[in-house]
Amino acid sequence: MGDCTHLLFMDADTQVVSTVEFDDIFGVKPLVGVQHPCHALGMSPHNTGTGAFETNPASLCHVTVNDDTSMYWQACVWGGVMDHAKKLIDTLDYRVKVDESSGIIAVWHDESHINKYFIEYKNMVHTMHPQYAYPELFSSMLEWEPKIVHLAKNNSDYQVGE
Repeated sequence: MGDCTHLLFMDADTQVVSTVEFDDIFGVKPLVGVQHPCHALGMSPHNTGTGAFETNPASLCHVTVNDDTSMYWQACVWGGVMDHAKKLIDTLDYRVKVDESSGIIAVWHDESHINKYFIEYKNMVHTMHPQYAYPELFSSMLEWEPKIVHLAKNNSDYQVGE
């Protein structure tokens, strides 16, 4: 068995439902993310102002007016070439811990931090079509064929303060 060269993270509530080839995910750039389906559809909160991005300037993942916020990634599927994936993980670990030590939890938790990182390294991110994070919850609204389904759950059950 050889060394691991790539990492693909998938939430426990995702399910691969169609053939996914290695090159579909890893063949282009050293990092990979998936466009958030709600962003692709222009659904709230992605269709107004700063959308779902973190705006608290005290957080290490907040977006600024200088950031390119034209893409929003869903954190249910991401990865990359191992050394780039490790740098992503180490950076997010550090940033989340700094925020936590200041009493800050980003609006969309790890997803907010992944988005900031991907904005910073956008030229290194292969962004997959939302069919790789196909939302089971509102599949009737979609014309895409699913590759990876993000299974239905009530997100508000997991939000702080709700």
